Amino acid sequence: MKRLLFITAFLGVQMRPLFAQQEFKMNLWSGVNFCQIDGDQESGFNKIGYSAGVEVWRGMGKRLSWHTGVQLSQRGSRSYNDPEQPNPFPFHYVMNMVEVPIYVSALTQWKQIRVLAGAQAGYVFDARDKLGSYSQLKDDLRTFNLMGSAGVQHSGKNLCLRLSFQYGLNSMRKPVLLRYFVRSGVFHNNVQFAVLLPLTRS
Repeated sequence: MKRLLFITAFLGVQMRPLFAQQEFKMNLWSGVNFCQIDGDQESGFNKIGYSAGVEVWRGMGKRLSWHTGVQLSQRGSRSYNDPEQPNPFPFHYVMNMVEVPIYVSALTQWKQIRVLAGAQAGYVFDARDKLGSYSQLKDDLRTFNLMGSAGVQHSGKNLCLRLSFQYGLNSMRKPVLLRYFVRSGVFHNNVQFAVLLPLTRS
């Protein structure tokens, strides 16, 4: 948490000159993640996590804007409980990350709708299996990850809504053979629904 506050303060200082410009905006937001880890022997977006953070964005002309910020995210995976075919190795992965997104948005012909695309770098500061089946999860995962992101955003008068999809651009696992990861790489899949509270007015 101290690291997140430090990064937020740093971004605020760096972006301070932009407050004098009309295109600058800042949003406080929180969201729900519906997650899956590709390669964890299971499928389905059945691990629910969260994200929350602060973001700033600045216009690049009439229709384009660039965005950045800092956020805390919880992602992971959970084995599917099928009574007819029970998993012999049940697991419930939970990974906590600090992420810095950088993406571009474009205003559509519908003035309240934006489309977004970009990437976000993440630092995994905690990873564990809550059921205790996989005690070395954090040691076997990379510390830094990169995810691509695309979505749509609806801007209301007081709140904004955003729906996005993120997918890992690099493998989460280290180059070792892991019995819990059956493919050559392990990637995050994530559907996120977020609510944004504007902190500035244009």
